[in-house]
Amino acid sequence: MKRVPMRTLVEQAIGGGWGSSVKTDDSVLTRVLRGADFPDASVQRTGNAPQRWETETKVRKRTLDTGDIVLEVSGGTKNRPTGRSIYVTDKMVEESIHPLIPASFCRKIKVDREIANPRFVYYWLQSMYQSGRAWNYQNQSTGIANFQFEQFLDDELVWLPSLNIQTSVATLLGSLDDKIAANTSAYFLAEQLVDAFVYENISASRSVSIADELILHYGKSLPASKRVPGQIPVVGSGGIVGWHSSPLIEDPTVVVGRKGSIGALHWIDSSSFPIDTTFWVQPKRLPTRILYSLLKLVDSSGSNTDSAVPGLNRSVAYEMPLPFISDEAVAAVWDKVSSLDAFCSHLKREVACLTKTRDELLPLLMSGKITVKEAEQEASAAGADIASEENKA
Repeated sequence: MKRVPMRTLVEQAIGGGWGSSVKTDDSVLTRVLRGADFPDASVQRTGNAPQRWETETKVRKRTLDTGDIVLEVSGGTKNRPTGRSIYVTDKMVEESIHPLIPASFCRKIKVDREIANPRFVYYWLQSMYQSGRAWNYQNQSTGIANFQFEQFLDDELVWLPSLNIQTSVATLLGSLDDKIAANTSAYFLAEQLVDAFVYENISASRSVSIADELILHYGKSLPASKRVPGQIPVVGSGGIVGWHSSPLIEDPTVVVGRKGSIGALHWIDSSSFPIDTTFWVQPKRLPTRILYSLLKLVDSSGSNTDSAVPGLNRSVAYEMPLPFISDEAVAAVWDKVSSLDAFCSHLKREVACLTKTRDELLPLLMSGKITVKEAEQEASAAGADIASEENKA
């Protein structure tokens, strides 16, 4: 099996930038992809990345094109190594009005296309990260964890089959990621429609307190060491943090960040186990899904009054105003809301299946343990749109 150093495949590598919040005569408005934007960028969404002014010279060198890879080189934690990566797609480039550039803690990597397929190299990096090899290149001599890029270029040995095989592998895994991205975009659009239906029917002249409409229950401690593998999502203030065999609550709910991501809202459409950094919502009058839309309109920034550890104070939260929607208005929109919510749930389940399939196939394809033809059936069953090709690996 032919293996070559990563350095052999890299045509160009350049650090990112951060620019300025202030426009100058020679500056260009850009969107800057930071490590914090990687979760969105992994599903080809860049609209929430910050906008910054950068000099024209730096923008020309750093603008991301289709096929480029963004590699995180600083910012890991004790539980998460540096070395995450993003593949830049046509969709990301075409949908960004402003040039996309990597942030200063990242590097732009351009692959030599005469030797390697860029998306194949990206999936190699994904496999490296998934397997834990990224820890080999991490150094933390100061407070910030850094990725040892030069060591990585020399020591990371890439299995490099023919370009035809590389393209077939990249196309198959890419079809899974493209479907995940499409479903995620459809999910957010449907969720926005639900919110629009609700907001069109709220009272313009009346509000109530949060305590009038719901009860905030404390989540329960469930350390990772005590979780039993299962299908129940364990939900923290930042979202799903793991899985367990039994739920704390059976019904769909809104989970609210209490510590950490204070005030963050997470709609959980199944049984779940909210942990002790959260509240979970029990409705008094309204359907829970309606409450989720209404809670998005609440500014919880002033409710942090816990002195020892920053957190969302329940008593203060209860007194905050919540938009009012009548029972009649709910009845008028409920068929549309429930139908769209069911569609969202279907999309989430499909994304979970696609993600699981991709993550299972990734190490097998990148090690050559299975061929693309052997993997196609599983990818198709998961819902990926498999493009027909004349040459299959």
